[in-house]
Amino acid sequence: MMTRGKPAAPSVPPGLGEGAPQPFGVAQGDAMIAGAALPPVHPGEILLEDFLRPLGIGTTVAAQRMGLPRTRIERVVRGEVGITADTALRLEAFLGAPARVWLNLQTLYELDVAQTRIDASLEGIRPWTMAE
Repeated sequence: MMTRGKPAAPSVPPGLGEGAPQPFGVAQGDAMIAGAALPPVHPGEILLEDFLRPLGIGTTVAAQRMGLPRTRIERVVRGEVGITADTALRLEAFLGAPARVWLNLQTLYELDVAQTRIDASLEGIRPWTMAE
């Protein structure tokens, strides 16, 4: 039933009906292609493939412009080291993408890697209840 001026509230939030994709952040490590789980994407790969290459910027120029050693950016794009708060702030200043985005990408990557590593041992953890 519709009241004057207000639409009736849907019984299921838009986009969350049966068969709809999960909200962002839900089951990120469970992406499937042809039945195989995709490995987590390191934020360095995003930096390289979505920013540096399309803009025609090499790691040496990026590092110089951000006041970082060249090896630091090279190791980030190879996935050898993560993006720190310092690097995230410098990436924001250089590329415009907010530092929080870079840190969130790093956190999601680390969570996915940890989930894969300890998934089986999490099953043995019994949640705390107030009755205990």
